[in-house]
Amino acid sequence: MPEKEVGSQEIEELLSELSQCIEACAQTMMYCLKTGGELAKHELIIDLLDCSEICRLAEGFFLRESEYGADILDICADICSDAGENCERYPNDKILKSCGIICRNCADACEKIIYDEEIEEEIK
Repeated sequence: MPEKEVGSQEIEELLSELSQCIEACAQTMMYCLKTGGELAKHELIIDLLDCSEICRLAEGFFLRESEYGADILDICADICSDAGENCERYPNDKILKSCGIICRNCADACEKIIYDEEIEEEIK
């Protein structure tokens, strides 16, 4: 059977989503800390920091074609999804709402690449 390769459009989308998520989480974390109160809660700040850091890590693993890239993307998808959920707990805050959408989009992009790689392995 012919091999199915992850397309360059999917790769570009993943790298773009990772980059956007890194930036959005870092900016949102600073916004939350400056705003204070409910938005400066430990759980939200940690989720945003974790999300930003795992996206940076995933980007590096993916770009250097590490054998652990899919594992890191799987963890990245989980962390981004959690961060997105946490941000969406503040639907009236447009910055957090936007960050939540970006985190979820990043999680979806990670899962799409993982799914495509799993199909590729099944075909081999």
